[in-house]
Amino acid sequence: LVTVGAFVIPAIRHRIFSSFGSEDVGTSSRLDAIANWPGQMAGHWPFGLGWGRPEFKSGQTAFPLNFVAPLLTIYRAGIIVGMVMLVLLALGCIVGARALRSDSLPNALYGGVFIGVVFVALQLDHMVVDIPQVTLMFSVLLAFLVYVDQDRTSPRHAMDRAPTLAAAQSN
Repeated sequence: LVTVGAFVIPAIRHRIFSSFGSEDVGTSSRLDAIANWPGQMAGHWPFGLGWGRPEFKSGQTAFPLNFVAPLLTIYRAGIIVGMVMLVLLALGCIVGARALRSDSLPNALYGGVFIGVVFVALQLDHMVVDIPQVTLMFSVLLAFLVYVDQDRTSPRHAMDRAPTLAAAQSN
């Protein structure tokens, strides 16, 4: 019903069908940013351009630079930290997917929320890299994800499943 409702409203329908087209300003800006990316990183690939850059302190300085959002971590900290971040996100999504399949509704919800935040972070990397409060929130999400995985594999959950296993084996 929501999809049908979205297509009935002309403004939403036009935005959906014009996304990623030749007239979409966001798409052309991203393509320009990707084309400029190697030049911006020249000579700074291993350790990035650093944290105290003026573009991270002033919006007026940052606006004309046109960052590639998912690559901002590499811009600031380099390819080494960028790869560590990518591995961390992939492992977190794997653990989140396992939590989604668990018998615990809170664990499943938390796994889904973590995966959703990761996909938003991949699109809007500025928040996770630039704003300390969001970086802290993301770190807390990772810490709780470790707890959720430990809770999912704890003996308590095995004991909860044990009677159903014993009943299935007796039949």
